[in-house]
Parts: sequence; structure tokens; C-alpha cells
Amino acid sequence: MALRSADILFKDESAGTLVETANGGTRFDYHADWNKGDIACCFPSTQREHEWKVGLHPFFQHLGAEGWLREQQARSAHVVEEDDLGLLLRYGADCIGAVTIRPPDGAAQLPEITEATPSPGRTVSGVQKKLLVTKDDENRFVPASATGSAPYIAKFNSDGQTTSFGMNS
Repeated sequence: MALRSADILFKDESAGTLVETANGGTRFDYHADWNKGDIACCFPSTQREHEWKVGLHPFFQHLGAEGWLREQQARSAHVVEEDDLGLLLRYGADCIGAVTIRPPDGAAQLPEITEATPSPGRTVSGVQKKLLVTKDDENRFVPASATGSAPYIAKFNSDGQTTSFGMNS
């Protein structure tokens, strides 16, 4: 089986590469010229290589969808649901926050799949209900438009009440 890799972008700039290792783990390497700091606190840029012995590092694993959305994505993409990296290679361009995962440059372009996403390009992965939001002129949180900035995420509990707001990038 060929080992797969992914380009890791941070705020739309190429920061490094994620590769599968022969022993069943993964390794994230910052690019030699990356000097913009850490992509996450678990990946300090002062250490250029970060290896995870078994499977996908939890930081990357948690960028993927969960629950019914993960099932739908796996079915639509013809990817085994337990294949975290495979799902990220397919859907990682639409992750929460500042990190994006995409197939390496020069890799075969994956056909676009839209049936798993009610609003392609504006989804928010995970089980807990979430909404992309921004602040209005009165500093109140309001739903983000279909295009443009969406710097915050509102999370809701099962009763539909807002439980928290967080930065999107």
C-alpha cells in the first residue's frame, strides 16, 4: 500500500506536510522555510518534526466530522469510515479554524462531492450543533452571510441554547 500524504495549510499558507509512516502512524513536518509560529500548541515550530506512533495524531483526527456527518461523508466519498486521513484528504479543505488539509500539489484532483454538505464551503463539522457567526455594529453575535468573514463559531446545546462562542481562526 502506498503511503499517503497531505499538505497542511495554516491561515491559507502552506506550513508543512502530514505523511503516513510505514509502522502505521503519522508524521507532521514543518516546511524548512516556515517561520510563522506554531499551527497548534501540540506542534511547536521549534521542533520541526512531530511523529505519532499509531494512527493519526489527535489534533488532526479531531478536525474531521463526527457522527451522522462522518457517516455520510464516508459513504459519499467511498471511504472507510475509520480512515481518518482518507476523510481529511477528501474534506479537509473545510475544517474548523485556521488549519486546512489538502491532497499534495500534483496529486489527482478529487471530484467535488456536495451531497454530504447542506451548504458547500460553509459547513461546520462535528456532532454538536454549530453556526458560523460574526459581530454586528453593536458588537452582538449574528449569523454569518453565505460569503465573507465568519470569525466566530456559536455552539448550541440540545435545547437550542447557545453554550459558547469561539474564534474560528
